[in-house]
Amino acid sequence: MKNFAARLPNKAIENKYRFTRVYLKNSWRDPETRSGPGSVRGSGCVVSAIEALELAVRDFGVQTIGDVACGDFNWMPEFLPNHPDIHYHGYDVVDLIVADNTKRFPYIPFSVLDVSKHPPGKFDLILCKDLFNHLRFADVQNALQNIKKSGSTYLLASNNFGCLNEELARPIAGMSRMLDITRAPLNYPQPIWRTHYLGLWRLADFP
Repeated sequence: MKNFAARLPNKAIENKYRFTRVYLKNSWRDPETRSGPGSVRGSGCVVSAIEALELAVRDFGVQTIGDVACGDFNWMPEFLPNHPDIHYHGYDVVDLIVADNTKRFPYIPFSVLDVSKHPPGKFDLILCKDLFNHLRFADVQNALQNIKKSGSTYLLASNNFGCLNEELARPIAGMSRMLDITRAPLNYPQPIWRTHYLGLWRLADFP
């Protein structure tokens, strides 16, 4: 597996700065959420994510969830009230998002985290929904290494299975592209469960 960190000049524009601008400017221009169309309640992305979380709880015994890149927590209240025994912790790189979420949901723990630099806590499942597609290859690698270092058991992540991977052309604002972490040049293992949009990996299988 290649190491792309040397190709990333001074981290280009820092992820914290990028995503803070998106949040402050409401770059997606959505009246419901500042986290983009993939966080709109009732959207196909959200429905798929909730179904996958339900499966993880039912079939894989997940009781603790670390949500890395939780955004403005727009859709997670559709899932958590049905699972009062689940311990949830939301992480985001944007300080203001974490502060706003903490004010709105004081009973839910939120923390600031750049997962490309530091590992999250240890959970049964780490959720990374619509994260890796916004990151350069080097940051994806670093993030996955830190997630594995956390000692967590499973990773549930959005993934564009079968696409041809390209480097993120311009790491600015909410810039994104399709990404399949199982294909070159990343070459992570196949998931133990998947849909067209999400995969569930056992982190012990990661290098």
